[in-house]
Amino acid sequence: MPDPRVHALVREALMDANEDIPPVLHIWWQANTAYPDLPVSERLALAEQVIHQILDAGLVVLTRSGEIPQEGEEVPHVEIESLLKRWDTWVAPEGVTLFYKRPPGVEQIPIPPPLT
Repeated sequence: MPDPRVHALVREALMDANEDIPPVLHIWWQANTAYPDLPVSERLALAEQVIHQILDAGLVVLTRSGEIPQEGEEVPHVEIESLLKRWDTWVAPEGVTLFYKRPPGVEQIPIPPPLT
C-alpha cells in the first residue's frame, strides 16, 4: 500500500503543475505545511520521494531556469539525480533555478484519486 503522506503530496504537486511551473522546493514546503511535527529530515525525504515518483512516472519534467520558468530548458535525464541531491535545489539561497512542469504536449496531468 502506498504511503498516504507521499500520495497526498503527489496529488498536490501534480495539481500545482497543472496550474503553474512550481519550483522543486515547493514540494518540501508542502511537506513542511502538511506534516510540521515530523523531523525536518523526514519531511525532506517525503519531498524527495514525491519528485522521484512523478519524474519516474513521466508525469512531469524538470526545467532549469533563471528568471522566467516558462522559458527554462529541460534538464537532461542524466543530470536529474545529481541536481536533486544538491542542497541548493531544496533551499535556493541565490534564487530558485529548478522547476517541474507538465511534459511538452501534455495539456493536463491526470491526478490520482485520493486514497480511501
